[in-house]
Amino acid sequence: MTAATAPRLMTTEELLAMPDDGVRRWLINGQLREERPGPGGEQMTKRNRWHSRIMIRVGKFLDNWLDQQPEPRGEVLGDEAGVRLRRNPDTTVGIDVVYIAHEVAALTSADTTMIDVVPVLAVEILSPSTTQPDLDEKLATYRR
Repeated sequence: MTAATAPRLMTTEELLAMPDDGVRRWLINGQLREERPGPGGEQMTKRNRWHSRIMIRVGKFLDNWLDQQPEPRGEVLGDEAGVRLRRNPDTTVGIDVVYIAHEVAALTSADTTMIDVVPVLAVEILSPSTTQPDLDEKLATYRR
């Protein structure tokens, strides 16, 4: 009998070093997940007119709200903002729209593409290709 080999866990840094080849990638508890483009090169959520429209409307609403808040203000980010939700093992995902507090924004370097903290608000927009298991996993990940 042989012992089962534990899956190799990745870090966010290893994820970010992977090529930008049209494959959407994220980490859940250090395990790489991938979503490959369709046969015509399309990606359901990134290049979907309805998904894009909803994302803009939500972002506009939040940005208008943010403009009414006293200084210092946080930030509203969109278009799959990269967020590391957890370390060791890393959970790093792309979230459609996020709001981060001023304290987090002030500590985040302008050189990084990642937010290294759980956002105050995360908005995930469902697309026609979203399956119930995918949705269940995202919700469980965000709740943790």
